[in-house]
Amino acid sequence: MSEFVCRVGDMLCQLEKARGDAAILSNRVSHTLRQWMLYVGAALFWAVLMGTDAQEVLVRPNITEPHWDKTRCSTCHPRIDEQEFALDDTSILDLCGTCHDFTYLSTTMHPLDVRPLAQMRDLEAKNISLVDGKIHCMSCHDILQQCYQKPADRTHNPYFLFLGAAGTMTEFCFRCHRREFYQSYDPHNQLTDEGAYISESCVFCHTVKGDATLPLTAEQYPLKLPADSQCISCHGNIPHPSMINHLVKASRTVLLNMVCYEQKDRFVLPVEKLRAYLEGTNRMPTSVSLGPEGRIMCTTCHNAHENGLFRAGSIHALGAEGDRPANKRLRYPEQEMCIFCHLSKGK
Repeated sequence: MSEFVCRVGDMLCQLEKARGDAAILSNRVSHTLRQWMLYVGAALFWAVLMGTDAQEVLVRPNITEPHWDKTRCSTCHPRIDEQEFALDDTSILDLCGTCHDFTYLSTTMHPLDVRPLAQMRDLEAKNISLVDGKIHCMSCHDILQQCYQKPADRTHNPYFLFLGAAGTMTEFCFRCHRREFYQSYDPHNQLTDEGAYISESCVFCHTVKGDATLPLTAEQYPLKLPADSQCISCHGNIPHPSMINHLVKASRTVLLNMVCYEQKDRFVLPVEKLRAYLEGTNRMPTSVSLGPEGRIMCTTCHNAHENGLFRAGSIHALGAEGDRPANKRLRYPEQEMCIFCHLSKGK
């Protein structure tokens, strides 16, 4: 858990670093940072819930967990009969507070016993529970859900949050927070419907705006940060695929595999013989970008640009997709991207 928090902290630090050239960016980018804060906060909130033992953090010591246990109804309902599941004459906050530590909850997850912001004043009209106009436990938690004893609910949503029909943390946040205010801004969406550059997208990563009259070189369009840091500043630094760090200098074997994969459709030779032939040519791969000394970068596998931005067939266009990519903007389809470097036997 602490490792996750550190990663999130690193990501936010990179975001702040990226803001150093904020004078070039429009107000839209400031808006983007607020969006990321919401999503990072939601992700951290969800990770704490899913990855933390409730007995250790959420619940006070020496209290047996009563939720999802049909034998412990009396923990909250001291008087139970066929007609009624009565509660003591106490507030929901006081009742939940007999077990849960509100000091922890209010400072790390969400404030409690506070009035919603002005733009959220219609919460009760949305059937979001408030007590005296204030947020309380049942504003977020569907208490009855854990009483119904549905195993699937417990697995999917162990803290019985109002996740809604979509069942996602984002939808949960948007029960109260205005969706239009936090509408996602995607700098990879780089063309208008008419095919014009969206200059805000260019300068999100680069120091200059797009210009069709300039040659497309790294010198003409320098990044604000080193290539990997530029990507990690938004996407985080979780090693992948398979939790393995690929951002390393490519071995000669991997480079040769790349070249072999690029050339395999031009030959009828078995892969082993094709590799042997290409080994003596000292070629370098041409369909992907590599860093200094053949270092693998994020952009080696992923294309950060939108389809149509560059001439079809160029290295800059390979793997480009629209603003709603289906293939993670990979240069090659998912399985092929692995084979591109690690080359399976056969044609």
